[in-house]
Amino acid sequence: MNFFFNKNFDGIGPEDIQYLMMQKVAEKQNLEYKSQAYGRADDDTREMLRDFTSLANAFGGYLLIGIDEDTDGLPTSLRSVENAEEERDRILSILLSTIEPRIPGLQAKTLVVNGNAILLFYVPKSHRAPHLITFKGLNQFWIRHDRQKSKMSVDEIRDVFIKTENLIRDIKEFLDQRKKEVLGEIGAIPYYIIGVVPLLHPGHEIVNIRDENLRKVLIEGPNQRYTGWSFNFEGYGRIRPTLNGLMAYLPNAEKWKTLELYRNGHFEAKILIDDNFCRESAQANLSNGKPGRSLVLSPYALAGYPLSFFHILKRLKEHLGIEEDYIAFASLFNIQDYGLKRHRPEASGYSDGEISIWDKRHLEIATVQCNLTRSADDLAREFADRIWQAFGYEGCPMFQNGIFKPSG
Repeated sequence: MNFFFNKNFDGIGPEDIQYLMMQKVAEKQNLEYKSQAYGRADDDTREMLRDFTSLANAFGGYLLIGIDEDTDGLPTSLRSVENAEEERDRILSILLSTIEPRIPGLQAKTLVVNGNAILLFYVPKSHRAPHLITFKGLNQFWIRHDRQKSKMSVDEIRDVFIKTENLIRDIKEFLDQRKKEVLGEIGAIPYYIIGVVPLLHPGHEIVNIRDENLRKVLIEGPNQRYTGWSFNFEGYGRIRPTLNGLMAYLPNAEKWKTLELYRNGHFEAKILIDDNFCRESAQANLSNGKPGRSLVLSPYALAGYPLSFFHILKRLKEHLGIEEDYIAFASLFNIQDYGLKRHRPEASGYSDGEISIWDKRHLEIATVQCNLTRSADDLAREFADRIWQAFGYEGCPMFQNGIFKPSG
């Protein structure tokens, strides 16, 4: 989580650094100031690697270069970093090549504050910890305690391994339980489910459901198409509390499509696969071996809904200040004998083209770790491709040059 700025990394600006200076925010477990850039000598590189891995192996945090601090860790003045862009890239290059495993979600930027170039690094609390320094045979694990860092003991290394394994286990159990609940809610009715859960302990509450701005994000999500396959609730949608958090829905059509945000950050979309989702049927050989008519899944819906979902998720992530990656999934429940065509609907030969039939009850896309620095189009395409590939095709044809194109 974002501890100081109440926004995600992309939104942090010079004014936030000024806030740290004015409020005299001291160094602590998840915040470190460096007055100047790391040197080029081997000892300087080792020190840098200890600084970054010690954050990742503890609770994550921020490292700022270009801020002087006193003996109590209080920031005192700014000191511009020379060749800041070059220095930022140099540090990232070293971190990528000398730490195993790599720290996922590591981010960096240059900020100009009162004419001073400051380097800001975000080191997430890593779900792949502990991270080993491999620079020139050093082979050490380090961890941060308050303002200090130290070499990890055997017990500390074992404890980090256990915590990482427990986090992944707890998230898996949460998702398994949620799947059971969804199947209990929908019965035999076909639904398209898209969901994500942040790489945080699912038992922790991070969402204030009384936050009016948060509710506005759910109703007036960014980049929502006013026609087509999206979660555009603006002007019509409603928000109501649920046992789990908040739900956005359309009055008198709650079973059609909903968005639900849990108090633990889990975000889920549920879309009814009805005649609107399947606007045509086609002659096909069904899973029972007999010819018949199969409902054809709309390629617009299969690609458009995850695109809409990820646009809203990126805004939610920014609003909530979540820096961690997400575990994402998608499922098409109760779609046995539904079909999918290879090409775009406007493509030549689509109407009488081949159709692939799904012969199982459910189609479930395995969970995928998502870093939301990627574009919504890129994230949506990954899931759409996997659906098309499940039907035996190369990939989703609804994207051109990586961008969703609802029409040719």
